[in-house]
Amino acid sequence: MAQSPVQLAVGRGFALGLLAVACAAAGAEPCAVDHCHDGDTCTLVCGRHTDTPRRVKVRLHCIDAPELAQAPWGRWSAEALRWYVPAGSVVDLEAVTIDRYGRIVGVLFARDVRVNVEMVRQGFAAVYERYCTDPVYYDARELAQGARLGIWAVPGPHQRPREARSRSGPDKHIIRRYN
Repeated sequence: MAQSPVQLAVGRGFALGLLAVACAAAGAEPCAVDHCHDGDTCTLVCGRHTDTPRRVKVRLHCIDAPELAQAPWGRWSAEALRWYVPAGSVVDLEAVTIDRYGRIVGVLFARDVRVNVEMVRQGFAAVYERYCTDPVYYDARELAQGARLGIWAVPGPHQRPREARSRSGPDKHIIRRYN
């Protein structure tokens, strides 16, 4: 049966996406997941098969997950990241830069998935616009917003974790519903 132009375009786009992920992961370093702290930070052990394995803290590039205190979204985000990269699993780390706290800012690849993008696509994290220029993340956000997934199901400060971190006072992490 002949495929429609849309089916062909989607198929080609999917194939190109897989190729891009494979090429990006080719320059990445395999590391074991020690644990994930929250929805956008993990500790990995890299260089396990060398004389000097090193423990590194990694902040996921281009994403900003709700804080753990922003119930329930922070917990859900952390659980999602732990599902994608469970403790003991091996991931590929593509380092992008080092942040002001000395953490590696990078992209994680697991089971042929670019985890950072998938966290946004499933609504478990927002795009960290201040540091992200990759359109793939913005496309993923549009999909999540359109489907009202995760943090996009109910409006509130959990959709902008950076702003929530800058708030102060006893109600810093209180989620308000907008009617």
